[in-house]
Amino acid sequence: MKNKVILTAALLSAACLTTTGIISYAKTSDSPNTDTVSGIAIENQESDETDSIIKDTLAEPIPSRTLKKAAAYDKADKNDIYHMMLNSIDYYDKVSGTIYFPTGDINLVNSVQFQSVLSETTAYSHYSQIYADNISNYSIDSISSEAEEVKNLVYDEEKYCNANESVSMNLIEKSYTTKVGDAISLDCVCEIPDNERVTIAEDGEPCYNYRTNPTNVPEASICIFPQEMAFGFLADQELWDIDGIEEIDGNKGYHIIGTTTKEYGNKINVSSFEFVVDTDTGVLLKYVGYDSNGEISDYMYTENIKFEDNANSVKSYSQALTADFQLN
Repeated sequence: MKNKVILTAALLSAACLTTTGIISYAKTSDSPNTDTVSGIAIENQESDETDSIIKDTLAEPIPSRTLKKAAAYDKADKNDIYHMMLNSIDYYDKVSGTIYFPTGDINLVNSVQFQSVLSETTAYSHYSQIYADNISNYSIDSISSEAEEVKNLVYDEEKYCNANESVSMNLIEKSYTTKVGDAISLDCVCEIPDNERVTIAEDGEPCYNYRTNPTNVPEASICIFPQEMAFGFLADQELWDIDGIEEIDGNKGYHIIGTTTKEYGNKINVSSFEFVVDTDTGVLLKYVGYDSNGEISDYMYTENIKFEDNANSVKSYSQALTADFQLN
């Protein structure tokens, strides 16, 4: 059996930002283990009960969210972009798409197909790892083509999340697990002023203050909640510039070019970089990192990122999906 090789780009970036510490802010009065999450009533279950895993019926209507509105793209400045990337979850409610990024070895491609509705605490993700040994160049077309080569699969998992319950299916081992209480709702997320996102500890080292991630697709956070990328690449506004607008799959994005700090760049083997940041949400649509020789050393590409009414519906779990799987 091949072992799962996983260190998401989000976690990798966060680890590379490390000095004194990383703090995740959540509302202490709320908990993802509560019996009612964002207006969705959940019944408690014994661990060996599987008949009612993933409720399909909402007991109460979900109150509509008031989303923040982005600055006009022809008037936005660096502060606006930095703020949106740190707080992208405030600018959309529904999102779907696919992302690709490497783990350690640039040829170990992570693919994450996802759908999420924040106000309903529902999400679906298909996360796989493929060792792509025939990449001719590190373009989106080459990467996405290699990601379809199932013979090179290292890991393959689907996860269904509804309110505070989830089912994770290992598609290679034909096994699955269920959890109650691991979903994160918007009720558990608090705001942090931008000027408090990076603080200096007593020893003089920076401390990065993260908002809790309510997308329930942590593997896709580099794209849909890119706090780590904003901290790592954009905190020093002298090191990057806005280089016009680029469109990806119908989404307008700020094309950003810049260089890394020496310390951070050495940790991730990236000397210069380019971003495409969605003008309406702060979602990261594209990232390419280059080493000191100008060669691609890191990347994150996206396909078919859609929001709100254009987003794909969240896939629902049914027991038929795990009929031939072993419950762990």
